[in-house]
Amino acid sequence: MKRGSRSSSRTAAGPAGVPTHLEVAFNEGCVFIVTDGDRLAAAVTGRDPTSGLVFYDLKTCLRLSGEGASAKKATAGGRRKGKKEKAADEA
Repeated sequence: MKRGSRSSSRTAAGPAGVPTHLEVAFNEGCVFIVTDGDRLAAAVTGRDPTSGLVFYDLKTCLRLSGEGASAKKATAGGRRKGKKEKAADEA
C-alpha cells in the first residue's frame, strides 16, 4: 500500500461467518474478491467503479466455472436449435 493512500473496505459474510465478497477502495482504484467454496475470483478496477456490476460479473464467472463439462458442451455447439429443428430431431 502506498504511503498516504486512503483505503476503505466492505465485506459480506456467508453462513459460516467467512467473507463471501470483499471490496477494498484505494485512492487509485478498487480491488474486488468473491469466494465460492474453494474457488476465488478477483478484479482490480480504476476509480469509482460500479460495485454491483463488478460483483455480479465475478459471481457469474465463479458460477460458470463451476458448471463443468456440461456447460462447455452446451456452448461448444454454437447456436441454439430453433423450434423446427427440435421438432425434426424428435420425429
